[in-house]
Amino acid sequence: MGQGNSPALSKQATIRPIDEALIEHGVRRLRADRSFRQRLEPSGEIAIERPLPFLFVHRSNGGSRADEVPTLLRDHACFIEAPDCESTRALVSAVARELSSLFGGVLVIELWAGAAPAVSPEAGPSPATFRICSEPEFANSSTVLELINELQHIVLYQQPAKVSFEGAERIAPPGVEALLPARSARDFKAALLGVDVGAVYRDAQTSAIYPIARRNLRRQVGTAFRRSIFEFSRHETRHHADHFEALGRRSFTKLVWEIDRAICAISEKFDLLLTTTPVNGQSAYAEFEATRFERAPQLLYRPRTIDPPLLKRELYRLPIERVADTTLSYLFEEKRRELDLKLTMVEELHTRRFLPTSLALYGRVDSNLVEEARALLERYPASSPPTPSVKIDATTFAARAEALLGRLREVAPGLTSSVELRSDISSLTVSSGNLLVGSAMTFSEDRAEALLQHEVGTHVVTHWNGCHQPLALLSAGLAGYDELQEGLAVFAEYLVGGLNPLRLRTLAGRVVAARSMSEGASFVETFHELTDDYGFGPRAAFTNTLRVHRGGGFVKDAVYLRGLRSVLEFVRDGGKLESLLIGKVATDHAEMIEELQQREILKPLALNPTYLSDPASRDRLEKVRSGLGLERLAERSGPDDS
Repeated sequence: MGQGNSPALSKQATIRPIDEALIEHGVRRLRADRSFRQRLEPSGEIAIERPLPFLFVHRSNGGSRADEVPTLLRDHACFIEAPDCESTRALVSAVARELSSLFGGVLVIELWAGAAPAVSPEAGPSPATFRICSEPEFANSSTVLELINELQHIVLYQQPAKVSFEGAERIAPPGVEALLPARSARDFKAALLGVDVGAVYRDAQTSAIYPIARRNLRRQVGTAFRRSIFEFSRHETRHHADHFEALGRRSFTKLVWEIDRAICAISEKFDLLLTTTPVNGQSAYAEFEATRFERAPQLLYRPRTIDPPLLKRELYRLPIERVADTTLSYLFEEKRRELDLKLTMVEELHTRRFLPTSLALYGRVDSNLVEEARALLERYPASSPPTPSVKIDATTFAARAEALLGRLREVAPGLTSSVELRSDISSLTVSSGNLLVGSAMTFSEDRAEALLQHEVGTHVVTHWNGCHQPLALLSAGLAGYDELQEGLAVFAEYLVGGLNPLRLRTLAGRVVAARSMSEGASFVETFHELTDDYGFGPRAAFTNTLRVHRGGGFVKDAVYLRGLRSVLEFVRDGGKLESLLIGKVATDHAEMIEELQQREILKPLALNPTYLSDPASRDRLEKVRSGLGLERLAERSGPDDS
């Protein structure tokens, strides 16, 4: 998946004392624009991934387990954690002086732990608290003002943070000598900040850590500091980053990539869609039709080839809590929760417990989406008789899919995706980057290109792009990626001129069917709601009913229309479509993807779908940017195939 070329910081096997030799060695490395990382004796670490105009410092208090401030350092590319002693002060002074000489200024931020708030259980938890200390002449700088503003926006325990400021000549924890004398710091253009972090992440009586609060605090604090450092670098140094996240870490220990690969390996051991797709779709319709659509057919599923509890055990053995980077640890934890739910669905297939898990995974079908679906069904009533269309068989469609893959291979010669004709499915699906085509399917000629761009131009392309990123999860799919994936895929149908009224009716019908099923309607009741209330023909109504009732209640089909709506909003807001094609991501990940790109962890896009180079597609894209709404996307009538 590409992790072999991923940057990684190797752990130093040796532990060295802080002495003149170590300090001189570190200064030489910084001067040569190289990293400087060393475990320190008796405890601590210096980790400078690359020279930057800032340095975080924490002086340990004798190794108290209640002191969690060191974990706040690990989100940053330049930090020193060391005991409070003269040699530590000498190390900080030498490193800060060298960084200042490289950039014309340096910001030294010392963090220390404040007292844990003593509150009664009835009063509830206290908000995050921060006390900022700086020299009086630095108090009104844009750096300090930015830090105060960003820290005030931190929310913990559903409460905004409390931030206070103190101007002082001496910047240090209580009872501890200052890291750098103020006059000396001014001589080599070092600005000093001290931040007292209230220990709201631990119990005042027992010192027990609250891990969820600590994790939430850490992510928000890291962002606040990078924004203020960005402000400092722009106004006080010669270093000018394009984005505040460009100041973040770029390298990680091997553990990060091992966890990434392990999560993907677990994800690839099963396919939820194939597991929940009945193998007897064609005969089930004949059985249902024979009862005059009054008795639900028996649905048969593939034997399950995995043991979900064993995979869950494997999943929760992964030491994600040891991942220092808060963004990656968040993505890993989020994906683990999603895989847990998917494995539960595999285990609970065709039971009453399946639907609640499906709702937890894909979300409830909200009233606004249902109303939007009903409006589309009213705007585009069933046509009678249907418009005639030339049909092509599955073999012809598969050949066209192979031809499209051939065009993509001209840009990406290593593309390994293939097309498979399968007798055990009755639809189109992409699994592990390969297009699976039901061998009994037929397709309307005027919808073939739209379906190809849906499956190959979106699902295959994003899988391939994800495979070329250091983070393998982008190919397997970040948590919640289905909604954006399907929204993008349907939007691709519009861009190639294949999103017709009947296709929009199909998507809207899936929403009302999913809502009907989730509110307790039976298979037969959902079917008759589609035929009697919304004018769907028996075959189309059966397909939509089957899709939402399979497995015991599958609400995923509601995400197609919801995802399309999200993509339209993204494009109208000025978003670049290419940024959504970097892999299998969710709209909620947009900021994190941008962050990882700014930190140069993610690579540029490897492959674009062919439609993005088509003038007609670009014209349609501009119509959406100009405000074209969901209800006006259908350009012409024609049969729907999917």
